[in-house]
Amino acid sequence: MAHIFTIPDFLKDIIEAVRVFDFFIILIFIPFMAVYTFSFIKFSKDKQEKIWITFLWFLVYLLMLSWIVAILIV
Repeated sequence: MAHIFTIPDFLKDIIEAVRVFDFFIILIFIPFMAVYTFSFIKFSKDKQEKIWITFLWFLVYLLMLSWIVAILIV
């Protein structure tokens, strides 16, 4: 009953390639976004805008962290 459907080997290779590509995008995208948001917050003039950007930045990074944890666990 456990082997009703098995994934073909060529699809396993494609899935693994997508996972590796996804991981490298994460390694590039997260540091880029950190530098971009830091510079945006640093050069912003309005105090209230800095607070909102910092809060949104924090929420996005929580989402990205959960994404990384989900990828590394699976």
